[in-house]
Amino acid sequence: MEYDFDPPRYVEGMHWHIGYYENGFDIECVAYRRPDGTWDLFFDDCQDLGLFSPGHPRLDFGAFLFSTDENMAERRFRVWVESELLTFRTSTT
Repeated sequence: MEYDFDPPRYVEGMHWHIGYYENGFDIECVAYRRPDGTWDLFFDDCQDLGLFSPGHPRLDFGAFLFSTDENMAERRFRVWVESELLTFRTSTT
């Protein structure tokens, strides 16, 4: 999979913790706001790093998931958790 990601400068102090807290899970990502209003979401849970390929974009605060607008960030994170992360965790246990 190819990623359209060139690390931008983020708006200072503008970050957002987005969580998935269903069925006993406590999963979070952090999002950083670009100057144009787009949010870049990152995930950094050490137990799940095998989910990402070696060439997957990473910054100090996690593996890049995707860029999205504010209105879709929570929904897209939920979909990613349910379709990618939980599937990965199930397949590795």
